[in-house]
Amino acid sequence: FDSDPVSIRSSLRDRDKITADDRVGIIIDTYGDESWAYGLFANPAGIQRDLRYTLSGSDENFDIIYRSEGKITAEGYQVEFAIPFVSLRFPDQPVQDWKITFWRIRPRESFEEYSWAAISKNDPNWLGQLGSLKGIENIQPGRSIEILPSFNGSQVSMKDASIPNSSFHNENMKSDASVGIRYGLSSNASLEATINPDFSQVESDVAQIDVNTTFALFFPERRPFFQEGSDLFSSSIKIVHTRSINDPSFATKLTSRSDKISYAYLGAVDERSPVIIPGEEGSVTIQNLGKSYSNIFRAKRSLRDDSYIGFFAIHRRIEGGGSGSNLSIDSNFRFKKMYNLQVQSVMSHTTEVDDTTLTPNDNQVQFDKAGHTIGMDGESCYGSATTGLVNRIARDWDFNFSYKQLSPTYRADNGFQRRNHSKQVTLLASHWFYPKDSIIDVLRPRIMLLKSWNYYGISKEHSHIHGMITAILKGQTTVYFDYGENPSTFGGVRFDDQWFSTFRVTSNFSNRLSGSFNMFRTRTFSRTDTPILADQTSVSYKITLKPIDRLVIEPSLNSVNLKDVAGNELSDGFIFRTRTDYQFTKELFIRVVVQYNDFSRQLNIEPLLTYKINPFSMFFIGSTHRATNLNTSDTFIQSDRQLFMKFQYLFRI
Repeated sequence: FDSDPVSIRSSLRDRDKITADDRVGIIIDTYGDESWAYGLFANPAGIQRDLRYTLSGSDENFDIIYRSEGKITAEGYQVEFAIPFVSLRFPDQPVQDWKITFWRIRPRESFEEYSWAAISKNDPNWLGQLGSLKGIENIQPGRSIEILPSFNGSQVSMKDASIPNSSFHNENMKSDASVGIRYGLSSNASLEATINPDFSQVESDVAQIDVNTTFALFFPERRPFFQEGSDLFSSSIKIVHTRSINDPSFATKLTSRSDKISYAYLGAVDERSPVIIPGEEGSVTIQNLGKSYSNIFRAKRSLRDDSYIGFFAIHRRIEGGGSGSNLSIDSNFRFKKMYNLQVQSVMSHTTEVDDTTLTPNDNQVQFDKAGHTIGMDGESCYGSATTGLVNRIARDWDFNFSYKQLSPTYRADNGFQRRNHSKQVTLLASHWFYPKDSIIDVLRPRIMLLKSWNYYGISKEHSHIHGMITAILKGQTTVYFDYGENPSTFGGVRFDDQWFSTFRVTSNFSNRLSGSFNMFRTRTFSRTDTPILADQTSVSYKITLKPIDRLVIEPSLNSVNLKDVAGNELSDGFIFRTRTDYQFTKELFIRVVVQYNDFSRQLNIEPLLTYKINPFSMFFIGSTHRATNLNTSDTFIQSDRQLFMKFQYLFRI
């Protein structure tokens, strides 16, 4: 029910893109062990958004198959769901008790959420506060078989943009087929395998700016095969990042969940294996070590009230020599409701590939007292990593005290580790205020203290002090400001005059217009062989325009300017990107991405037409076009293009 149905926010969009809309849904913990839950939602047009919730966050890339329809009425809106048991995991028991709540999100002057089961913010274990659905009898999904065949084709055309009036060279059309199979061993265990998978993404990763950055950039996992069971592979120290499996020719996965014990296995043959070599002040990324064989095992034992203890065993072997292994124990213990103690310890063993041509600029660079070098020269070493934190999460105030150390020889070849050789202690505390009869809904001041050393005790960040304040205002508008001082040492040079500040505004005040603006300024240093004091200004914005419910236009800009303290420019540039979506029906839509990278002076245009029956059954056809500005005029000359198509369909037997 809604007292003002005209104000209901609803869009006809692709699934999962309804975060600004009214929506209603169901949250289900089918095991009742408070470790994770399904979140299945739909907006008033019946557009779906599904998630997997854990107490550490939500996996927004998670997808299952269910049906939903919706409509706006004179009194509000109605949504109907049909959720097949075959899409859910649950215990193999004749009578079951599930944890459940119904959830409504109503974005108007304020962002409002309603739960059928009462949720107290003084108990961070919100999954433990769901209501009960008792006496579920005689249900079972059956040992279903899912087969996901796919076919894709592409053609690449290239030309030399530096030669006027040159013509495109069209390569031969390429086509390929792949198949994925999932077998439900039981109601709570499944086995999956994929042969020659096509893990191409229909949309390129959003470009990131790496100005004055010496560490590897992080890109999230988007490939559907790796989404099932992804929560089991997560941990405080990111020793599993499935994008380290770059181009698999074969992959298999086994996941099993019960009331108390869950385990998962992931194995893959990767034809082009990347690796990140972490360091004290930067990291080195090698895009292709060759063919590799990865084996990842995870086991997790749930304890009472969101507590658990877990174990990892990970090994990746490079064909022709070289390997990386990790063993880890991690745990979380909740006490007195609002307090957590998390601990993780990891051991690593690395044997490098013996091929120094892979690291031509780093073969003589040593990173520890034992004389190990970054170069791929076949060295072998052991390493370790440890982290621990105690936190309090409550409605009025919270804190987080953490310690983390990583040895110079620690690596995680199947994870994402861009820095080691460090020890760091952090204290973060905040207070929450809820003013009444005010334009401010929530006011949250915070303070953070941080100090870090390298593994041998040499100070790196000397006395990091960071103050922050967040104000959530009426009109779904959030204002954030911070200021901090961070004297630090880089390249053996100590910089005492270091500070930074951020100003950010985000607003969803209108159904037709929303956006965000961010400005970051810092007195820093140039991360070069001879570092010098420098000033950096970063500005970004994103605007979402929705002229009609079917059309969304999202322009965005990210810019960075770096100067020395005398005002001499060291780097300057921006990335401008616009995404335009038009939804013909719930299944059919077209998307066009236009992106200009001022750093590389390249213009990319990516149109895509998609027909999506469900998250796994779809057909799309699209292209990418890249043009380059050769700095001789304002004219862009197209240098390459690619046409592609893909069809895949999920069969359930």
